[in-house]
Amino acid sequence: MGKVLQGRVVAASNDKTVSVLVSTPKVHPIYKKRFTISKKYAVHDEQNKAKIDDLVIIEEIKPVSKSKRWGLKEITGSAAIAHQETEVEEAKRVKQAPEPKAAKKTEDTEGSK
Repeated sequence: MGKVLQGRVVAASNDKTVSVLVSTPKVHPIYKKRFTISKKYAVHDEQNKAKIDDLVIIEEIKPVSKSKRWGLKEITGSAAIAHQETEVEEAKRVKQAPEPKAAKKTEDTEGSK
């Protein structure tokens, strides 16, 4: 068994291939500053299950093509579920926001010419 990484699908336009962005936090050895290193991997997805913004686990496999050395192991978080959750949160936020009050028209402002 090879290496296993976790990342987010950023492109799923090709057949049986997805691009996965893996972000790794690092600490500078001298300055102790934290920073993130990101790398994109071409991942073999046999059933075309992964969609954009899915959280996936990928594993190292034997080469499938010139650029694909990683295979899709598991989809851990779905983009559809995250999208539904944001819609529910948006609906709650809209319900909680107070309605703006309309300006009252007075007789003085309309006919004071």
